[in-house]
Amino acid sequence: MALKDIIARDVSSDLFFRDFGGRMAIDGVELDVDVRDEGTGEGESRRSGRREGVSIQVKTIYWRAVELAKPKPRQEMVVDGHKWTVSKAEEKSGLVKVQMYRELS
Repeated sequence: MALKDIIARDVSSDLFFRDFGGRMAIDGVELDVDVRDEGTGEGESRRSGRREGVSIQVKTIYWRAVELAKPKPRQEMVVDGHKWTVSKAEEKSGLVKVQMYRELS
């Protein structure tokens, strides 16, 4: 069995999400995901498109590519009822890795 086949088998099973993952609704689709909280901070400047004094929350979420396609940068997504904006997204070995942010009041 090739390494590619082993990775595909592990991604399709619950092995990847069993210890670290959870369930989450993204754009109305219930998914097994792994979520990494990247933190919260102040908006940096007007040049970066963020407003001064507004806190930004950042998360990285992983899910299976067969369950939900990779989104595009600047695409808005609804995650557990909250609107988030995609900053980066990539697909590799059957998993989608998406970094998202949202403004907090």
